[in-house]
Amino acid sequence: MSVYTTKGDSGTTRILSGIELSKADVRIKGIGSIDELSSYIGLIRSFDVIPRPIKNFLLEIQNDLFKVSAMLSCPTKKLYDRIPKLSNTDIEKIEIQIDRYEKLLPRQKFFILPGGTMETSFLHIARAVCRRAETHIVELNDKEEVEDLILKYLNRLSDYLFILARYIAQLQGIKEARPSVRD
Repeated sequence: MSVYTTKGDSGTTRILSGIELSKADVRIKGIGSIDELSSYIGLIRSFDVIPRPIKNFLLEIQNDLFKVSAMLSCPTKKLYDRIPKLSNTDIEKIEIQIDRYEKLLPRQKFFILPGGTMETSFLHIARAVCRRAETHIVELNDKEEVEDLILKYLNRLSDYLFILARYIAQLQGIKEARPSVRD
């Protein structure tokens, strides 16, 4: 099978269910943002400073994001029942990780500017991409019903990526930068 089919040359694409959509469709934007998020998480997994247990958990998240893409690619029931889907357990495992790392961090008393090191910067970029994906999927949900678990999962995932950025900054001995507001 060739990687190029030329079928998308006119600005449309087919999703898993076979439906043809404009590449500008909000569903495609959501799926694309999930793909971008997974790519950033893959990059983050490559950094030496990221501890092995976190790398393993990030791999689980990438697998969950694959499920999210599949769920978004099957808006009809016929195929939807046969694809892997998120569960409440997937959300709970993120909450457990948030609680674990949040306990190891000082209480947050101010807004934090993204940055610090390459690793923490990419974690903040992944968090922002996660928020964008969530926004696209909320927009899709305004037009047609989307599985609630997808929205809950992305909301928790962005929180996890934020806490993880703070934790990695702490591991690296980086002081978190706060915004300086001047009159």
